[in-house]
Amino acid sequence: MSAPSDTTTTELGDDADLPRPFRSVYAYWREQRAGGAAGPGVDDFHLDELDPKILPWSVLVDVIGEPLDFRFRFWGTERSNLIGEELTGKTTAATPTAYMRDANHREYANVVARRLPALCDTPVTTTTGRETVFQSMRLPLFGPDGRVARIFSAMNYEQINDVSYEYYGTLRTAG
Repeated sequence: MSAPSDTTTTELGDDADLPRPFRSVYAYWREQRAGGAAGPGVDDFHLDELDPKILPWSVLVDVIGEPLDFRFRFWGTERSNLIGEELTGKTTAATPTAYMRDANHREYANVVARRLPALCDTPVTTTTGRETVFQSMRLPLFGPDGRVARIFSAMNYEQINDVSYEYYGTLRTAG
């Protein structure tokens, strides 16, 4: 399994034209910003207030320590079905493919460094040569000290296909 090229990352402004699955989450994230803040605080962003269709395809990561790393606080059920593992409580090191592990870490680190939301398109190639793209939106959530303390991430579930599952060696489940 390899990638034909690196992730394409687009920083999102208030007028971002997003794929349909991301629109309501991004609007909610923007609404939760207090007084012109870069983004909402961790206590202002509530998973139970998001579109229920996006939650199974979402993760919430804690930004941890030095060296910079990320621990999955919440891992959606459809993400588990896709990759064949449940990662709640684990760090990005537990991601089952090296390419996706490195890509996720780079994308999260970019959000921490830039303090901005991002749309990420990560192309992958399966062992049989089939190609697809995983599209994710990464939204920073801030701690009381003004640093990025968590990142909410959601996959564009409308782009998930049989090749997506083939990449991880899993099968699409009904539902």
